[in-house]
Amino acid sequence: MVIEDQRASWPEEVIELDELQSNVYLDLFQGAGWEGVRRRLADGGQVVTDEEARKILRYFVDRGLAFEDEGRYVSLALEVDPYRRKLVDGREVAASR
Repeated sequence: MVIEDQRASWPEEVIELDELQSNVYLDLFQGAGWEGVRRRLADGGQVVTDEEARKILRYFVDRGLAFEDEGRYVSLALEVDPYRRKLVDGREVAASR
């Protein structure tokens, strides 16, 4: 997954997530606690420790890509209008403003 961050209050950048990070982030669209994320990953064959799951979730919060409240996390990225997609280094990415 590639996120093109163009928020006014953050540095503009392209953030590339690996497969594990992408799977975690996609789980956060529905909101989840770290145990739920870890359990869904395990169900899909990706086993992570509590520490690994918390580290990934903290990364998203620290980058402003997710919000955490009382141990529940929600992603802050929005699904992009397909007409606003563009190519970056030969790959299609979401362009949001």
